Amino acid sequence: MRKSLPRDHESHVMGHGAASAASSSQMPPSPKTKKTRTGLSSTFKQSESSLQGIQEEQSNKAATTTTEDRPVSPRKMTHEPSTHRRSSCTMDAPILASAFVTSTYPESHDEQQQHGITPIGEEIKDETDVVGDGSSSSGAFAFDAGAAITQEFGERVARLLGADPWGDRQDGFDAIMYIVKKADLASAKNKRELFCAALAAIQCGVDDRVAPVMYCALECLRAVLKEFAPVIDRTFVKYAPTNEQLSALVKSLTAKLGDSNKRTQREVSQALIRVAKQKKLKSLPHVLLHLSAKEVAPRIQVATLRQLVSELDVDSKYGLSLDVVMQFAVPALKIADEKTRKAAVELIADLQMNNPNGGAAVTAQLVGIKPEMLRVINRRVEELVAQREKEQQAAQSTNQSEEAHGAGGDDGDLDDQRALELVSVPLEDAKKVIAMIDFQLQQAAGVIGPVAWRKLESKTWSDRKEALVDIDKLMADAKSDLRDARPAFGSVIQQNFLAYCITVHKCLADSIAPVVNSAMDCLSTLIKVFGPFVEWREESVRDVVLLTIMRLFSTMQKPNNRTNRAACRSILKFARLTNAHTLRYTLSCIFAKETDALVQMHLLRLLIPEFGFQQDGISAAMVLAAVGSALVHANEKVRKTAIDVALCTQRLVGKEYVLKKLKDVKAVTLKELEKNFVDCDVKKDGDRPQTVNGSSSEAGGLLPPVSFASDQSRRLLNSAPVGVGKLQCTPPGVDEDDQYSSSGHRRASVLSNDEENLMDAILDGGDF
Repeated sequence: MRKSLPRDHESHVMGHGAASAASSSQMPPSPKTKKTRTGLSSTFKQSESSLQGIQEEQSNKAATTTTEDRPVSPRKMTHEPSTHRRSSCTMDAPILASAFVTSTYPESHDEQQQHGITPIGEEIKDETDVVGDGSSSSGAFAFDAGAAITQEFGERVARLLGADPWGDRQDGFDAIMYIVKKADLASAKNKRELFCAALAAIQCGVDDRVAPVMYCALECLRAVLKEFAPVIDRTFVKYAPTNEQLSALVKSLTAKLGDSNKRTQREVSQALIRVAKQKKLKSLPHVLLHLSAKEVAPRIQVATLRQLVSELDVDSKYGLSLDVVMQFAVPALKIADEKTRKAAVELIADLQMNNPNGGAAVTAQLVGIKPEMLRVINRRVEELVAQREKEQQAAQSTNQSEEAHGAGGDDGDLDDQRALELVSVPLEDAKKVIAMIDFQLQQAAGVIGPVAWRKLESKTWSDRKEALVDIDKLMADAKSDLRDARPAFGSVIQQNFLAYCITVHKCLADSIAPVVNSAMDCLSTLIKVFGPFVEWREESVRDVVLLTIMRLFSTMQKPNNRTNRAACRSILKFARLTNAHTLRYTLSCIFAKETDALVQMHLLRLLIPEFGFQQDGISAAMVLAAVGSALVHANEKVRKTAIDVALCTQRLVGKEYVLKKLKDVKAVTLKELEKNFVDCDVKKDGDRPQTVNGSSSEAGGLLPPVSFASDQSRRLLNSAPVGVGKLQCTPPGVDEDDQYSSSGHRRASVLSNDEENLMDAILDGGDF
């Protein structure tokens, strides 16, 4: 019976159990059974209450935790979620985690709405409404920098940026620069997303602990801003991730302003100014917002604002109003730190000088300042006014002296000597200069050849160095074709010179020292081979040469001694050409506003003894004006080098003239300077000064007819004139093959061996 009805077995058993339970319920329970049932019922109630508590706790957690959908892609608005992008980049590139931010506007951003910055929450709400996404409208937006970089630049670039070797991270930023330069941004549909991804990558590089990677990221920022400047419009500001990444980048740059490395401070400050100059991005409110943070020292705040005022001027239209600047400057006047107060005084004095209303608006905001501090500010303003009037009078007297010299009048005064007319140095950031450089590089690719050009574009530094070696051989082989050539405008020689020179200009910006050294070797060969046959007055040649000299100035600031000496040697070879225009271009770069003070003093210390002060040459008035500014410089090396230049100038123009031009310098500095002055006769015949003075007596015995000065008037390294790279310790007319040179009794140089070796190392001209 059981085998025939297996399916009914369970129901039969259950029915039997129910029946037995019913029957047992009708029977009176025994005391033992009653006790057991009471215990089971209490246990069952406890377990049921515990389960109910767990369920209530889980329901409460589920109620408090809301599941948000993944934000839309920073490049394209789609309905399909892309969950694989986060893992593809952030897992392989851990460095990009610093750029993953949740974009929520702080309360202080209400001030930015007055400057035209769109709130991020409203922008996301508008975009999600168009797409139909179900994200919340609370204003939160999680921007995935790694996903954006992977989508715009590729997974390989993202892996390079996240690699452990810092050289690979540099290659990643080089790849971003290459992609941005090759992209057609004018017609690109994803230019906003590309710009945002580039900013996210650069922000990671700025936060990198390795300094070369940070410098490479700042160079990438310069290239990105240069390429995107013509295409930036209002849509960039309305795009929410751009504002957030721009704010994060400015925050990282501001944090680096107080770095202990001087080069880092200089590079970051320049980068911050480049970002602030992008007025279409409305980045200045971001700069002011992060600059006002408590983590930034007041001295850094005031110094940065002074640079911004000098570069951008005070303009309330873009956010840098007078009220905003004074909100930083006035509290800094009350700080105990002397450097901070001095920086604030300089800032307020500059504002009063640049204010067309005569500084009344600035003075009206100096409320609560002690009278002593107000007197200090007024005294500094008076000094600036006197300095401006002095410059105007000097310019007026120079013009009058030039007119008198042209009319035939000559009173013999040094101020009346007509110096070289300097030219304006082009800026690399100017749009016209950028277009000119791009055009010249395209022409250079055809002159150099495709093989060498591909090597120059290679990511391997040894390939770039090999390409420069090949170019050096090409220039050396062209020497035989230039024997009977003459300088002419627009000739083939001009085109070839421009191609080689712009190539050297490009390679001088390389981050690898051997490549830079090879580029300067190429420049030496270029000057040697093409120098006598180039028409230097051509506009394109002039601009490329000026840009190359300015880049050599930047190379001189690098810590590599070999690179410093090679750059200095290249500049002197430009100045030593027989054509006067090369010296004119060199002096124009030396006295340019952008030139570093230490570089300026170092070059003047080498050029003045060799070329002297003469007509159509170096101006003594301009040199001493530069020396006066350098003597009050904050850097001790600049002040010491300026003293050397002043001593070198005194030996040529006299003590009275130097003291007359440096009368505004502190009396203590002039006294120390006057102790080292040398009494000597001032030559006004325009002849070049000599280390030794030849006598009129004939040579006798084995010694040449030379009379040396005393030990007190001997010239040191900083004032020893050189001719074609060699010290002039032999009088004119004595050949190296004569008996004086072969006798072995030649008088030794007045310089020490160390000084001679250093001079030969810097000014070696044997290969020229």
